[in-house]
Amino acid sequence: MLALIDEQITRVHAEDGARSAEIELALVCEEADLEAARQLKDDLKSKRAVAVESPDFVGSRLKAMERLRKWHDYLGHGATLLFYYGLAERNRLDLIWQSARQQRPDARSTWFLAPPDLERKQQQFPDAVWNLDQVLGFLERSRGASA
Repeated sequence: MLALIDEQITRVHAEDGARSAEIELALVCEEADLEAARQLKDDLKSKRAVAVESPDFVGSRLKAMERLRKWHDYLGHGATLLFYYGLAERNRLDLIWQSARQQRPDARSTWFLAPPDLERKQQQFPDAVWNLDQVLGFLERSRGASA
């Protein structure tokens, strides 16, 4: 039984890896910010041809272990991660940030700040980005760093 489970996980990883090999930017958010992150994804694509992925699975009802597996797989896809901090609780995003750092220490990542309380967030995180042009600049710097 364990061999079958291991085989299935390996197959899923291979399929996911092939599907996401071209992802330039992986958005990271919680369910509360999923729609806003999708809008950011659409806005980015309208400004520039960029391969962006959003964690659509966060909107699904999943058991804790399945959600953890999906996050693990998802974080392994993008060489550049953008953590969307809007309505979600920061401590939940921090756990994902830490997991991403352990799993992919070479991945470039930053925070995208969104309302509510944007001014407070900007004071707390002055290096974060909060508009589309800054995200595009971050992507350009990420490209330059990986070249």
